[in-house]
Amino acid sequence: MSDVTCKEAKEKVYDYLAQEVDDDTKNSINGHLKDCVTCAGEYAIELQISSFISSSSLSKISTGELVERAYLQLAKDFSDSSKEFDEAIKSIDDAIDDIKNAQARNIDLESEES
Repeated sequence: MSDVTCKEAKEKVYDYLAQEVDDDTKNSINGHLKDCVTCAGEYAIELQISSFISSSSLSKISTGELVERAYLQLAKDFSDSSKEFDEAIKSIDDAIDDIKNAQARNIDLESEES
């Protein structure tokens, strides 16, 4: 388990990406990213954006266009997982509706018996 908190990892993410942290800090953040799925996901997004920016010719592209391209790439990369997430949410919503309907039927039956 890492001794770095989520807050500390987020505060140091840009220095970490730029490899401007000492070895102890680097190892602590590495450990945290192994243990924390949330921070690891956020780090992956930051890494992708950072890589995209560093591979782009910033002098030939506006900031707005660069941001738009980054978001489009992220949307493309995460579209499959997003579809799976949406399907899972729909399944949960359907299950909740089924439970509510079953509860309503049970209440109706109890009222009729009284």
